[in-house]
Amino acid sequence: MLGKLMDTSNKKTHPETNWLTEKEVAAMLNITSSTLQNWRWRGVGIQYSRFMRSVRYRESDILKYMADSLVEVEQFAT
Repeated sequence: MLGKLMDTSNKKTHPETNWLTEKEVAAMLNITSSTLQNWRWRGVGIQYSRFMRSVRYRESDILKYMADSLVEVEQFAT
């Protein structure tokens, strides 16, 4: 039974998640780490997880945030 609890090979119950540091996310979004810290303090921005003293962001949440921020523009006829 303990083996089943420790087995992380089942992708359906343990999907692989790529976790990013604050510095990596700041670089992806071209913002400062201070901006991310401010967002967390204000309770806005991107979901994150706190592991002890480390803050991590799921890559999928960053990509979704970027996709949701897209601005639709009208195409000019050529």
